[in-house]
Amino acid sequence: MDLELEQPYEIDVLSAMHLSIRAWNDVQETTISKAFQHAGFTTIIEESQENVSDDMSEDEFLMNELRRRNPLLLEISFQDFLNVDSDVISDEQIIADLMNEKEELSDFEQE
Repeated sequence: MDLELEQPYEIDVLSAMHLSIRAWNDVQETTISKAFQHAGFTTIIEESQENVSDDMSEDEFLMNELRRRNPLLLEISFQDFLNVDSDVISDEQIIADLMNEKEELSDFEQE
């Protein structure tokens, strides 16, 4: 409803699309950036990478940054973080195990 004219305001699909485009184009880049930062999606500033010593690998730098942002990661080592899923069996291993069990069952039934 158009409040100034006190008339019902009707909108068709084309008008809605034009309004959406106009609204999107009116949004400033800083607004989007701040929204992502507020949601927790931030990037590591290039300046902080300049402060990284040559001795520190990029992986170690990223792990330190993760630890800074998430204190729970202070309890695990970098190597443990990298190998968190090393004990998880793969699809190929599961299939191979099932095929071996099937062969063992068929051998047992033949005896």
